[in-house]
Amino acid sequence: MTFRGILVDDRDGTHSGKRSMSQARRRQFLIASGALLVAPLARAQQSGNVRRVGILVTNLRGGTQYIDAMKAGLRERGWIEGKNLAIDLRDPDGNSDLFPRLAAELVAAKPDVIFATSYLAVLAVTDETNAIPVVFAAISDPVKAGLVKSLARPGGQLTGVALGAVPLAGKRMEILKDTLPRLKRVAVLYDSDRQGEAGLDEVRDAAARLGVTLIAVGAGSGEEIERAFAEMRTRNAEALLVPGSIRFFIERGRIIALAQRYRLPAIYEFLDMVDQGGLIAYGPDYQTGFRRVAYYVDRILRGTRPGDLPIEEAMRYGLVINLKTARALGVTIPQIVLYRADRVIE
Repeated sequence: MTFRGILVDDRDGTHSGKRSMSQARRRQFLIASGALLVAPLARAQQSGNVRRVGILVTNLRGGTQYIDAMKAGLRERGWIEGKNLAIDLRDPDGNSDLFPRLAAELVAAKPDVIFATSYLAVLAVTDETNAIPVVFAAISDPVKAGLVKSLARPGGQLTGVALGAVPLAGKRMEILKDTLPRLKRVAVLYDSDRQGEAGLDEVRDAAARLGVTLIAVGAGSGEEIERAFAEMRTRNAEALLVPGSIRFFIERGRIIALAQRYRLPAIYEFLDMVDQGGLIAYGPDYQTGFRRVAYYVDRILRGTRPGDLPIEEAMRYGLVINLKTARALGVTIPQIVLYRADRVIE
């Protein structure tokens, strides 16, 4: 950025010092009137003051749109990568065992703030340091998880965007039942390696309330997912519920293809899975949530303490339906379900 009149016009290549009185007075006036604005800028330019943001993702493969949403939010607030902002991203490619090493690398780079995209990523960073502000996204209940004292006054080094307390699993079961009114047997695929059956209580309660038999099938790897679908067929599952899991996000292509092969109408958490051929998804709008993270990063870069920034339950929830997949499965989506959809893929 150049402020005309502040710099000496020396285009003739001389430094004779022979300027008229009017030139000298004009220069004094411009310096006096612009000093408050220019001095900080000059100091920043002299010191190369570029702010640094570290990012520890869980898995970037297929999820670049979420990080791009956060970057777009930062650009809207004047933070331009390569100009006044440097971003240092670490991706364990779904291998959570790498979190400690990657968190240590980020901390060693001394960023002004770190964005950790999951619960395990947050733990890895906070185990490494309590001095660097940390912003998170997509954690369901940060208070219950013991990360912060409260949503309104988190205190400490953490703040961010939470999913909120919406009963997603039960709602998905209701949507499946509304879509297939005669539904009697529903399989739920759970991540046996990371979650076990700990998160299935809500699904069981919803199934019992709706008069549906629940078939819980666990899988901890891609090969086990293949076997899980074979077991679903053996146990006469009529539909499938796939809860959120980073493993299932990584394996989403395989899961969608298997649901189609076994002709199982399935409902997912990640809305993007419907764009890739899934039947129905009901879940958070992660792109909106990640874009909102930019607000927190911006405030921290401008001097606000993270513990003073209330955590928002700001994520929107959407229902997306793929009618092309419905036709391939021989499923007719009732109008009452279509009316509730936020987006329908023809």
